[in-house]
Amino acid sequence: FMSIFMVASSPSWLGSWVGLEINLMSFIPMILSRGVVTSVESCVKYFLVQAFSSILLILSVLLPMSKGIMLELGVSTPWAFMLIVSLLIKLGAAPFHFWFPSVSSGIGWAQNFTLMTWQKIGPLILLNYVWGFSPVLLMLVGLSAYVGSVGGLNQSSLRKLMAYSSINHLGWLMVGSCFGLKFSVIYFIIYMISNLGLVGVLWYSGFYYLSQVYYYSGCQFNVL
Repeated sequence: FMSIFMVASSPSWLGSWVGLEINLMSFIPMILSRGVVTSVESCVKYFLVQAFSSILLILSVLLPMSKGIMLELGVSTPWAFMLIVSLLIKLGAAPFHFWFPSVSSGIGWAQNFTLMTWQKIGPLILLNYVWGFSPVLLMLVGLSAYVGSVGGLNQSSLRKLMAYSSINHLGWLMVGSCFGLKFSVIYFIIYMISNLGLVGVLWYSGFYYLSQVYYYSGCQFNVL
């Protein structure tokens, strides 16, 4: 947990990058704590995606520094655009969400809650440093909201359903960051509390699929 404070308080991009890497390495044992095959598969996917995005992030910082170029707000330079893409991959925002539902479906509810909430704090903080209101932002926000809403319609897995819900909320979080940090913080706190309650109920009940919810409630539906 101290890695997030390191990301937020670091005066340099390199220090923030180190904080993200510490956060990554501390989350991997948490994924593997279940000791099942699906957790190992999800761990490998998560590590590869996060490692790739970390490489993009550090390159987007070091390359302009080697040429004496300062990072600017928004996506006006290729370096800033590369940095934003790396952070969006870490967050699992559309159109870089390909890994998020897959990883989410192979881990437990406690790990899912951490992935959907705490693991997003560091990249969101860094995204606020370079994020600027632009048509690209509106496109990404709309895409995340659309993918999160439509992608969860045909899901029978509750973990994948929650993953797409997280993608949808992430879009609105990015909108809030453009109007000030206060809006994003309030939205994120409300999302975390509501998510904690829902995940807690599903974890306590042992529900992982919609069919279990239907059978528990006495509904006679065939869930594919």
